[in-house]
Amino acid sequence: MLGTLNLNKTIKFYKENLGFECLGMYPDKENPCWASLWNGEVEIAFSTHDKKVSMSGSIYLYVENVAEMWEKLQDKVEIVYPLQDFDYGMREFGIKDCNGYILNIGQNIEYEKLMLRIILGAIVGFIVWSILWVGSDAVFMAISSSYKEYLEGFQKALETNQPFEINSMILFLTLIKSFICSIIAGLITAMIAKESTKSTLLAGIFLLAFGIFIQSIYWNYLPLWYHIPFLLLLIPFTFLGGKLRKS
Repeated sequence: MLGTLNLNKTIKFYKENLGFECLGMYPDKENPCWASLWNGEVEIAFSTHDKKVSMSGSIYLYVENVAEMWEKLQDKVEIVYPLQDFDYGMREFGIKDCNGYILNIGQNIEYEKLMLRIILGAIVGFIVWSILWVGSDAVFMAISSSYKEYLEGFQKALETNQPFEINSMILFLTLIKSFICSIIAGLITAMIAKESTKSTLLAGIFLLAFGIFIQSIYWNYLPLWYHIPFLLLLIPFTFLGGKLRKS
């Protein structure tokens, strides 16, 4: 409980500037000597004092919109320090209320930074997988004429809607290539995100969504023993690649 020389002025300050509601007064609203102010799950209680009030510490209020709060308050209240980012993961500013109490108003930006790294890592992981897939095909086509003829024939069959005889060995090696691409993509994803769970799961979901689209195009040309493991193992192998970051 904090002391105040002017309870009505204090109630007005917290309601108009910080969005608090007065949910309790004692003994009555006309002549209160105690009040309970609430904002969400935060409660601050004030009682009247007939002497100057002070506090050696400060009050810390966690918010989700600290930049908006700063824009609202910077020209209306006494500023202790302006909005800034701190090494301990908070974006905050300090003000004084009408009693002289210091209020630190801050937002945790570590979570925000983590989410950005996770999304960036997943996108880069998806791109890495795609580059590895296309690049490895280009390498194999350059060193193997039979592989080149096979892929060109497959592509022509797709374009002309003609039947095509698959090569089980090439399909098996393609599955192995997919697993390797997923592991490497997962590792790169985790390195960028600096975590190996949410980022690799998101990258795996990106790959699965794109894989379903591509496999739907090839569905009538390739057997189920290829489609099913190709799709089902995208997320697990990407996740596995992320776990290698800890090794």
